[in-house]
Amino acid sequence: MDANEMTPSEQVGRKIEGISSETTIADEVAQGAKYVIDGNLRRVPPYYFTYLTFCKERWRDRNIFELFTSEFRDRDAAYYKQAIERGQVTVNKKVANLDTIIRNGDQISHRTHKHEPPVTSREIKIVFEDDELCVIDKPSGIPVHPTGRYRFNSVVQILKHEQHKNVHRE
Repeated sequence: MDANEMTPSEQVGRKIEGISSETTIADEVAQGAKYVIDGNLRRVPPYYFTYLTFCKERWRDRNIFELFTSEFRDRDAAYYKQAIERGQVTVNKKVANLDTIIRNGDQISHRTHKHEPPVTSREIKIVFEDDELCVIDKPSGIPVHPTGRYRFNSVVQILKHEQHKNVHRE
């Protein structure tokens, strides 16, 4: 899947109110990278995010509701039930229901409103930098990479958006 080409509306198979038909999933993610410094905390305003994945082997022939509640434990079963019933979850760009069975090759999408936990607003100091290496003084409590509930409140994204440093080069 190419998030640089696909729009959120194309992914979920319907028009999403308030989003331009030209805005790609990657554009939408980049627009969410805004930080608010609130005393000693760095906050990220809530934003929409579209999770995209293909069926893993262990997911084959499983019910999507059971799959979400057992594999993605950052939310409770009531949340996933409501998200599926509201049409926020699609399989192959078709709205899923609580009885949808995941098959080999299926593309699963979950559009959600993310609320990231705040992290310290302490500056990420660069101790040493050359063409190959960037050494930092990392404040505790900030994950290095986007993970779990953290996407923008991670060292990699903070360096990218606040200091214009791309610490992962291809």
